[in-house]
Amino acid sequence: MAISELVKKPWLLAMFLPVLLLVVFVAANYAKLPQESTGNETAPDGQTGNAAAEASQALACPFECCEAGNYLEKPCYGAKICVNNKCEKKECPYECCDDESSKAEYAVKGCDGNMLCEDDKCVLRPCWSDCCVGSRGFEEKSCDGNMICNSGLCEKPPCPDKYKCCPANDKEYSEKACRGNNVCKFRICKAP
Repeated sequence: MAISELVKKPWLLAMFLPVLLLVVFVAANYAKLPQESTGNETAPDGQTGNAAAEASQALACPFECCEAGNYLEKPCYGAKICVNNKCEKKECPYECCDDESSKAEYAVKGCDGNMLCEDDKCVLRPCWSDCCVGSRGFEEKSCDGNMICNSGLCEKPPCPDKYKCCPANDKEYSEKACRGNNVCKFRICKAP
């Protein structure tokens, strides 16, 4: 059957075209098909036999890193390690690690309770307010005298219930006004 007959008869061409395409496809992909191992192959590193056949069939690592397995080994550089095919910093072996420390090769590990990481140890933060009492993660700093700490500010304590009032200029307690038109003198409410 000549090619001229196929051109003259389109139905014949339609019948042989899939077979022709299949032959071309198989021929083009023959080199990509896995070959049978004879057990006598030699790998680039000098291995022979089945180990060489397995090494030659290992694929290049398509990820950031690969450990021994289905792909050729691809290590991480620097102080990083391969975890799930990603290069990551090593886990911090200290109490804490931050990026600015000398241990920057480790993953960041913060401190609990708002504490500060210094030299790979968790320390209390300095108190920059008037006072720090019961503040998590801060050094204790109390107020002078009988003053009380309220949200970082030293204030006079409230006027006790044993007094009817406390004047605005009271040195010990915060102001507590009298009811009505009375005025506060010496912590006693008096008529004006």
